[in-house]
Amino acid sequence: MSIITVSEARKAFLSHCKVKNRAGTVKEYTRLLKAHLPSGRVRDMSRQSLMAYFRTLQDKPSAQAHAATAISVFLNWCVTNGWINFNPIAGLKGFTSYTPCTRILTDDELIVVFNHALSQQKPFYQIIALCILTGQRRGEVAKIRWKHVTENTITIPREVAKNKRELTFPIGELTRTILDTIPQSSDMLFSGRTGTGFNSWSKSKKLFDKDLEIEHYTIHDLRRTFASTHAQLGTPIHVVEKLLNHVSGSFGGVAGIYNRYSY
Repeated sequence: MSIITVSEARKAFLSHCKVKNRAGTVKEYTRLLKAHLPSGRVRDMSRQSLMAYFRTLQDKPSAQAHAATAISVFLNWCVTNGWINFNPIAGLKGFTSYTPCTRILTDDELIVVFNHALSQQKPFYQIIALCILTGQRRGEVAKIRWKHVTENTITIPREVAKNKRELTFPIGELTRTILDTIPQSSDMLFSGRTGTGFNSWSKSKKLFDKDLEIEHYTIHDLRRTFASTHAQLGTPIHVVEKLLNHVSGSFGGVAGIYNRYSY
């Protein structure tokens, strides 16, 4: 049995995937394996060490499940190529399944979180307030640039948007008030330490939630709550999907190709 490094095996696996899989699948495998595979030799990867790593992702169940699945596929391929005798995480339970969150904050809970977000003029607090008011994804809010902000709108450019589709959405007086509390010391609203946007999520969320006496929630739950609240208000579903920059549902398939109206 040949001795091969994880880096060498990953490179060979991804080259194989480019022939067998769709571009989106290859991109996702590349992202996951570069982020989650350990260094060293393939044959030294043990069930114990991999399970210990997966446990470090327990506060990110989606990332945990995707990482475990990608690594298991990779290890099965290594077995096929004779680089290891067996997949050390074959049959692993608990890490490779993920049930999407369905939590929606109640009105009272949302008031508590929003008022807390208004209590301090710090980047994370301001991001939470904007997520509540606009329904946008946290990563997209964190990368907003001042040049994309007008008196009445904010634009998420395609290179920032998760689905690579530019979105311009309207903002009201309350959102404008939040924006006015953010110093324009950079071309980005939240430049972060590296200048590429705010990214200190886990630590900041724990500090933010420390004194909040409500059930656990994620930042993405604010986006789901935004959509649910609009449904309660009677906002047409196609308008909500436009606000959220969704391309499925009302704007999937042929409708998404031909219906370019921005509502």
